[in-house]
Amino acid sequence: MIVTLENGEEGCYFAQCLELLDAINENFKQASILVKEFNEVELKVVIYKGEMKMEERATKNSWKNSPINIKKAISISEIAPDLSLEFSVEQYNQLQKGLIPEAMEDKWFIYFENDWLFFHRSWTGHCIYQAHILKEKGDQEDREYKIKEFLVERDKEIYNNDDDMLDLNNFLMLIFRGLLGIDIRGILAKNIDENSALQLWSLFGRMFFSEE
Repeated sequence: MIVTLENGEEGCYFAQCLELLDAINENFKQASILVKEFNEVELKVVIYKGEMKMEERATKNSWKNSPINIKKAISISEIAPDLSLEFSVEQYNQLQKGLIPEAMEDKWFIYFENDWLFFHRSWTGHCIYQAHILKEKGDQEDREYKIKEFLVERDKEIYNNDDDMLDLNNFLMLIFRGLLGIDIRGILAKNIDENSALQLWSLFGRMFFSEE
């Protein structure tokens, strides 16, 4: 747990911090603002201008969710032979944070569990994609991580699509733009007309249209 003060002296919001820590776990009642990190709780608390912001790692309990009903495995190499999804240690750590919706315009909830990423629609909680991250052999600092295939929902009552390439593009958008903050919008949507813009908004919301 990391506590950061960005307004005034160290003790300005001491009472507020303790109230927040107490709400999380009574064991933190004696926590000090000078204590910077608890490995047991992955939660960042930022206090600024009298407000409190929380940035936490997504877990299965962070949002409503339901499992894939009818699974189909899509091999990335089969439909995109030149594409290899490889991640550094830093990117692997970033993927583990997942994504928790903050507003209705956020269309996805993503969490990491036991080297699997789960991608759920935020409004319904339905799981649309699921991917296993493989750990390649090597030293901890130099190890690479790969995704070679992903699962997709093929129950048409839940997700009415059977285009594997479209699902790959959607999956790449969620991985790179949604989780890693890498802007690949220009690659996936070169020609956007009114209809495609509406589809992109329905699929990704402000993940696609935000300037950040």
